[in-house]
Amino acid sequence: MFNSFRNFLLALMAMCIAMSGISNAQVDLKKIKEQLPKLLGATNQGTEFVLAFHPAREEGGPNNAIRIYISSSVETDVQLTIPFFSDQPYKFARTKPNDIIEIKLLPNEAQPYTRGGGGLVSTLKHTQVWPGRGIIIEADAPIIVYGVSRCDYSSDGFLAIPTHALDKKYIVSSYRETADFIDQSLTPYVSIVGIYDNTLVTFSFGGNNNSRIINADEANKGYSPGQAINATLNRGDDWLIASEGARSDLGGSMVAANKPVAVISGNHCPYIPTEVQGCNFIIEQEYPMNAWGKKYYVTPIIGRKKSSEIRLFAKEAHTQFYRDYNGPQTFWENTSVWGIEGRAWQTYRASTDTNVGMVVTANKPIEIVQYNPGNEDDGISSNPFQMILIPEEQFLNDIIFNTPGIRGGYGFNSNYINIVYKSDSKGQIPDDLELGDVLPSTGQTNWRKLKDWSSEPGNLLKDPDYINSPIKVFSKTVRLPYDAVWRLKCPTQKIMAYAYGFSLYDAYGFPTSAAMVDLEKPDTVAPVPYYTQLCDGTTDTTITDGKQQYSYVIDMPDDADIRSNMASIIFDKNNSTNYGFDIKQVEKGWVPGEQRMVHWKA
Repeated sequence: MFNSFRNFLLALMAMCIAMSGISNAQVDLKKIKEQLPKLLGATNQGTEFVLAFHPAREEGGPNNAIRIYISSSVETDVQLTIPFFSDQPYKFARTKPNDIIEIKLLPNEAQPYTRGGGGLVSTLKHTQVWPGRGIIIEADAPIIVYGVSRCDYSSDGFLAIPTHALDKKYIVSSYRETADFIDQSLTPYVSIVGIYDNTLVTFSFGGNNNSRIINADEANKGYSPGQAINATLNRGDDWLIASEGARSDLGGSMVAANKPVAVISGNHCPYIPTEVQGCNFIIEQEYPMNAWGKKYYVTPIIGRKKSSEIRLFAKEAHTQFYRDYNGPQTFWENTSVWGIEGRAWQTYRASTDTNVGMVVTANKPIEIVQYNPGNEDDGISSNPFQMILIPEEQFLNDIIFNTPGIRGGYGFNSNYINIVYKSDSKGQIPDDLELGDVLPSTGQTNWRKLKDWSSEPGNLLKDPDYINSPIKVFSKTVRLPYDAVWRLKCPTQKIMAYAYGFSLYDAYGFPTSAAMVDLEKPDTVAPVPYYTQLCDGTTDTTITDGKQQYSYVIDMPDDADIRSNMASIIFDKNNSTNYGFDIKQVEKGWVPGEQRMVHWKA
């Protein structure tokens, strides 16, 4: 018993790596996968999530709801808390291995306020902190979370990021106001949600020359682009910021905090592009700047006649952006990190004559966000959605996701995934690239080779790294035939998939999964646990020099410029029925990425 416990504990501590998120320190998963869920790692899987939803456009109907989809490879308890209503859990659920559960909230529960239908200016509330209106999701074992705002004729969703992978700096990608702001406001929003008490946040206002913020927390004081607004957030507080005015914008604004926060961007119901009718609620959770990369694949949305709009953001000033095989030819360069359109950020389309994808690279870390246009852009029934793109540096070998209509839920008429993969110049789909649905009765995956779904390679993406190589990159679109939990894997290469779908006057789009490695710190060394096992198998406190001492785990290496520090410690309750686990009281509130050592006992 003692040896099995020792192996489990060492494995557990080896996995508890940090870097403002679980570290990219290399760990031998084969040695520990029997003790810990494979979900634990530097990905979008975690044990705590803090979310928010903006006021959606609710035109009436029985199906209006906020739907939160949760999956795990193991059975685990999940609790959802909205502090405004109670410090105690508001909803409870329990996952089934490799299946999806749904937690359903009414709009007036999940949103700080509701606006009904029509997008009237009179329903818009000024910028303010809404105490306790964030949504906190906690689980005993790692889970995957998607949030979907699902209303009749207005929907979108996002892939949630666990708190251990969040950080302190973000750029906002909310789309612009596209109404006249006389009677109607299709408002740009951003929510900044507190994870820890006493978090100091500065919002540096970007947008464009039409943008304006009215801050209700300062007696309706007005702010213009270039100015900074400050707020203090406690755990679960939602600072909901709205830009007011015709053609106003929040894009290119910067969020900076003294502790990690969650940032969710979106819009009440924009036209994309601005002059094209057919609006839809859009929302996306922002990736922290420490997770940005230098290469992004923009994939074509099925059926469209023109390319999507994208927005370009950069982590540093004077970043050079390149497209496709253009080599050193720069198609845009920013002059500042945050600020107004044209200087700090830019809107771009690969083509307005044809629907093509493209590869965007840069000489410094960047972020790309994709916006699907409205149906009048090309006469195709396809409504707007906002979708953050994942840099190549954060691709994965194994992906699990679900369609929003799973298990009889209020779904969409058609669901697709765009899969980014590497192949030879003829586009032969790799034999080990497989797609399958998870059988709810057994939790097993019904795997099929992707080429058996369709042998066509898809769209060639002109990656400059492979211009003279037999290796090429493709984006293949697959229509998912029914609502289910789906898995995608390719052991020999890292891949990415984007999920999206449509109904009449409705759409959604989000990345299926992503690694969440902190690319600012080259930390490849795992933490080291230190403990003395007592005769009964415990590692309880010991007395040293008259002082009570816990065992501890310390992150490595010693070099603080490389070390990413602790982010998460997971105790596997399912495989530890005869053990309890505790972290030293004074350290229970430690902030990911800031603490090297954590004391524990079992």
